[in-house]
Amino acid sequence: MRFRFIIMIAIAMHIGSIQASSDVGFIIQQKNFTITLRLGIADIGENDPSYENEIIGADKLFFSFMQWTVAHRTELRDRDNAVTIYLDMTNKEFGIESSNGTYTGNIEYTPDKMVVTILNKVESLLGIQHKNFNNINEIPLFIVRSSEYIDTYRLSDIYFGSIPSYMYSHSENNYLLLKWEWDKDSELARQMDAAGATVHQTGLTRELSKKLLDKLD
Repeated sequence: MRFRFIIMIAIAMHIGSIQASSDVGFIIQQKNFTITLRLGIADIGENDPSYENEIIGADKLFFSFMQWTVAHRTELRDRDNAVTIYLDMTNKEFGIESSNGTYTGNIEYTPDKMVVTILNKVESLLGIQHKNFNNINEIPLFIVRSSEYIDTYRLSDIYFGSIPSYMYSHSENNYLLLKWEWDKDSELARQMDAAGATVHQTGLTRELSKKLLDKLD
């Protein structure tokens, strides 16, 4: 029992040190379920550029996670759980922490099977069946654009960038919120409207995600 207690302390210290560092990544929320990927910003620029782009480009790993979330939308929206993936790009390994108290430890992956390895492990931990998601080419979203600062870390259903921070599109010179649904009569909608924000319903594609968000920085 004491040995297990020591292990749990070590894990908690490891997670805390990662969270305390300057991290980048993305957060995808589906009702009460949240999946987060965190990557230490120090890892960026230390790896092969072509391999690194698979991880930090908005049209790569992030979009694959979006496809996966949409494919499992029915199962995930009924769960009250937060899953966080800590990616070590330099050592090509990851750990998964769940709000139910489980932690996987370090799991190795090869770059060409990174998405499959990570998401298969997440499915195993959640007890859900694997679904093909590669044929989902558009993600239905509402994009809220504002020239004024908005607290995207708190309000956005989908978040991409420094954690915690705000989501900003350099290509459009706008702050962004990405929402699955948009209630025109909600308090948030009224606040955004008063601030001059615009709302556009669209299908987010790999190309559009790259244009809007570009890469982690």
